[in-house]
Amino acid sequence: MDIATILRAWSAGTPFVRALERSRRTVQIARCAVAAPQELGSLVEDFEAIDLVGRLCSENGTVIDIGGHVGLVSGLVKRDRPDVRCLVLEPIAEKAALIRHFLNVEVRAVAAGDIAGTADFFVHRESSALSSLHASETGASEDQLERRQVLVSRVDDEVALDRKIDVIKIDAEGAELAVLRGAERVLQESRPAIVFESACPERGAKIFAHLVERGYQVYAPSDALARRAPMNLESFLAAHTYPRRALNFVARTRDRARQGSGTFPKEVTAIKAVG
Repeated sequence: MDIATILRAWSAGTPFVRALERSRRTVQIARCAVAAPQELGSLVEDFEAIDLVGRLCSENGTVIDIGGHVGLVSGLVKRDRPDVRCLVLEPIAEKAALIRHFLNVEVRAVAAGDIAGTADFFVHRESSALSSLHASETGASEDQLERRQVLVSRVDDEVALDRKIDVIKIDAEGAELAVLRGAERVLQESRPAIVFESACPERGAKIFAHLVERGYQVYAPSDALARRAPMNLESFLAAHTYPRRALNFVARTRDRARQGSGTFPKEVTAIKAVG
């Protein structure tokens, strides 16, 4: 089954497709439990992080999907939360076109950063999900990379002054801090929840400090869902060490975290009840 067919099916939101997605996750968890049990916790946390992108949105809210890849996260959000609007930033033009064609979302073929302009972007020929503005982040040899020039834009420049943002999802392969620096106005005005990837403890410490300085608290996805206490820097960095607890984390402002996991219209509550 090609990716276009998957996107079309996932965005359909039928009970069969939702059951298929649950089965797919179950198979992945079972395989991980057998082949790499030390990575099982991180895999489950990743699934929780994906679910949180839609769950943390208010009714008729807006998600910014940074590093949209082929639209899998936005597709799942639109499937379970058709009321939510998605703005996808994806620097690889072919992927942006694919998302635009198959999903009812707004797509812009740009990389997110803190300085607008153009930049070299390194496309991983064998695993395009690992493509990055930084060649060293791809984990690939030079002959496995295709260098391209892409547009770079700040989130603050992509979002209208009067547009409220509920959630920002960031999967930028090493550029997460630059993305946050380019979103200062949106963070200040909308106070969105942030679902972000952090693979490197040194860079993660800088992301953690940046968020805390702006009134955010950081959680493992399962802790955010269960409304448990936020992480401190020590526990956040410990989550990066092998066997790592999580690859994706959730940041919420203190006032939003106290309010709960999100606001759900009746139809969304029903989906979660049967899902």
